[in-house]
Amino acid sequence: MQRAAKARVGGARVTALLFGLALAAAIGGVLWTRMKPTPAPVELRESKPISGEKLAARRGELADPALVFAPDRQRLVLSPELALEISPLEVPEQEYDPQCYLRHKANLDNTVPWPEHPKKRWHMRTNSLGLREDRELAPTFDGLRVLCTGDSHTDGVCENSESWPHQLEARLKTAHPDRAIEVINSGKGCYGFYHYRGVLERLAHFAPELFVVGVYGGNDFLETTRPWYYFAGAERPRLDAEDWKRINAAKRFDGPGLAQIWTSAYYFQRYPDEQHVALSAALALSADIAGAAGARGMRVLFVYIPSRAEVAPDAEFARSKETLDALGLARADLDTAGRLTDRYLQGLASLGIPVVDLRERFRREPRPPYWDSDLHIDLAGHAAIAEVLEPWLGPWLEPPVSGAR
Repeated sequence: MQRAAKARVGGARVTALLFGLALAAAIGGVLWTRMKPTPAPVELRESKPISGEKLAARRGELADPALVFAPDRQRLVLSPELALEISPLEVPEQEYDPQCYLRHKANLDNTVPWPEHPKKRWHMRTNSLGLREDRELAPTFDGLRVLCTGDSHTDGVCENSESWPHQLEARLKTAHPDRAIEVINSGKGCYGFYHYRGVLERLAHFAPELFVVGVYGGNDFLETTRPWYYFAGAERPRLDAEDWKRINAAKRFDGPGLAQIWTSAYYFQRYPDEQHVALSAALALSADIAGAAGARGMRVLFVYIPSRAEVAPDAEFARSKETLDALGLARADLDTAGRLTDRYLQGLASLGIPVVDLRERFRREPRPPYWDSDLHIDLAGHAAIAEVLEPWLGPWLEPPVSGAR
């Protein structure tokens, strides 16, 4: 499906990659010195290109020599308008945040009907910070405090207590009844690597000892490229009217699948070279997160959450055949995510950043651990993540060494 548009975006791609290499080089210096769903239904929006005026303004910022010598300004803050424009999700339960761009509104308490849930419903509750917590956070905590973030698979299409951060907290408290332990869920639907970096900035003053980042393979890589291109002052290769005609035809068969898996698969089939941009962005931002966490005295752990297509590709191909036919995707296109994941995990390993890969654990479940209705991880998926992560946190629960944090 390659078309002439590929040639038109060469300059933009080079600009973004050069920006990525520059950022990665800056981050490398830090690592060298210190190796350290929302209740509303998801609606796919046709991505409007960021206006030429806004891109020109961004290019003007990049021309400012001060940026070269101020790595903390590389990420920059988005205006409320741009934060929403770059986001793939628009729901009434979210609001602007200057550091992580978007967050849940405070003090939500909504009942969400959910026939697949054992109770046929779940509750969308947030505290005064807009976090998926039934409690407020104390300014200080005399114990192990863990901050978790991620997209809607961490946010949880379930009760707060059923999400993997809170199931992890429950398991740790059972295993270590003499220790004070708090695990905070700051995940939100539509989040990606830039948002994860912003969460760290926003909540660092709560002084967590560990920052856990849940990366979802189904769409995190693609969704990071849009802000990546903007910050490079370039325009991401866009889908044209013919592409959106295909996507809208496919939406009749599987809207949730498009949001969770197939739009990314389609885009990377349409523009295969963009996988390199996505990988560069993901690794540079992951290194930035690790460096920023280390500079604040936190350790970091990445957790790779696979899509259902990665866990059971043959079954998912059969289930989604009408959707994939409408998109013109073949069985081989389902393997793109796995290859991109492997390269991402290898990159993290080369940077010395710890990561947990959940693909094999999810494949051991009796059935793929996802809700059939929207393909988010279900209660079994959340429980499996908590089970896998519990032993990883063992070292943080050992008696502290004198003089160490």
